[in-house]
Amino acid sequence: MSLLPHRIFFRLARARSELTAPETNLLLCPYDFVPLLFPSRRKLKAQQDRDNAALEAKKADAQKIATALSIAKNFTIKKEANEENTYGSVTMTELKDAIKKQTTLDLADDVIDLPAIKELGVFTVTANLHPEVKQDFTVTVEKA
Repeated sequence: MSLLPHRIFFRLARARSELTAPETNLLLCPYDFVPLLFPSRRKLKAQQDRDNAALEAKKADAQKIATALSIAKNFTIKKEANEENTYGSVTMTELKDAIKKQTTLDLADDVIDLPAIKELGVFTVTANLHPEVKQDFTVTVEKA
């Protein structure tokens, strides 16, 4: 029986005092993979800090968009209509064009919760910009 190099033999990963509770059941592993299996707490903390900063940046961007929508408050769309009903409903493209014209914001389709608007009048629309940031604004449909 030939002896294998010491790197192939399984060794104790680290002293038990360095292992945390979920890692105690992984006592045996190849010695070369120890840094991969057990990243340092500093690296984990730095990664969490970067992730939290990115989430806060996304939330701050959503707050800026919500502020711009609240300043504009009302968007007007002109549609061909008879006395009270429009010929066709207000589309997402028409609403996005009205928003872009007034605020220069280009919102995604999945952000805007557009109800079926088939009449002339004033309607409330919600923009779900972030799980914690929602903004309501009004859409006025007028006869062209």
